[in-house]
Amino acid sequence: MTSSPSPSAIDKMHAGEWYNCRDASLDPLRHSARVAVHHHNTAPVSERGAIGAKLAALLGCCPASTMIEAPFHCAYGINIYLGENVYFNAGCTILDTGRVTIGANSMFGPAVQIYCADHHRDRPVRRIRIHRFHPHHLQIDSPITSGLSASLSQGSCSVNIVTHSRQLHGILDISVPQNIRSGPNVS
Repeated sequence: MTSSPSPSAIDKMHAGEWYNCRDASLDPLRHSARVAVHHHNTAPVSERGAIGAKLAALLGCCPASTMIEAPFHCAYGINIYLGENVYFNAGCTILDTGRVTIGANSMFGPAVQIYCADHHRDRPVRRIRIHRFHPHHLQIDSPITSGLSASLSQGSCSVNIVTHSRQLHGILDISVPQNIRSGPNVS
């Protein structure tokens, strides 16, 4: 009986399982994102328009009404799905190691950060060498979803499974499921 091949790092990433975030199979995806982001961030505005062509092509979904100011950073880009009329101000970062879905008509202030990645908190587990890779490379990812017309102000940080649902009097109502950490992603 033949054994089935073990899931790849990207398969584990998309399934929300622990994986080696430094796995060499992820290098081409990171490289493509770096090239697209560099092009977006360095192209003259007259050439770039609302979003650089390479970055728009990289994203999982990017309607023509999207506007992303430079500088912008993302980990992979392929896991970012944007609704119509989404706006990101300068200095935003999306570490899209999990799926990031942004609802239509959403606006993000300067330096907003969205992180899907998390690292193990149990120190003994972090010290264990698993599959011959350094323990601090063990990572798990969770999706982040922003509802329609979400608005995050400058410097906001969204971490793991946070669902942004509605806006009340200019303040975003953030619902965080029970037992899920919301705050700085300290590893």
